Amino acid sequence: MPEMQIEDVVVLHQLVNEPENGIRLLQQQYGGLIYRIVCRVLPEYPQDAEEVAADVLVKAWENASSLLEDSRPLMPWLIVTARNRAIDRRRGLARPTAELSEIMDILPEHLSSDGEDLIGTLVA
Repeated sequence: MPEMQIEDVVVLHQLVNEPENGIRLLQQQYGGLIYRIVCRVLPEYPQDAEEVAADVLVKAWENASSLLEDSRPLMPWLIVTARNRAIDRRRGLARPTAELSEIMDILPEHLSSDGEDLIGTLVA
């Protein structure tokens, strides 16, 4: 296993102790790499790529303590996490969604409510 770089230790300590500074450092040091990885998986979805890249930063913050405890190098973890999150998003985007017109075709033309039935009974 590769050794943890001193810069990674600083970033992870900042994520644990001062999250705002830690996120800023993480973004400066690895933000470009994370975004490029995500864009390779989601080239036709730039807004989703930005969101996934931000999610990776949050995941790093959530896992900072365990990464420090395990002395795991940050860059490989970020690369794998970015790729996996982007693949998950791509799969989610690829799922077919029903169009409103398809849903409307399934519904009966007129759905009566209990109130409409009651009014109809009272008026009749």
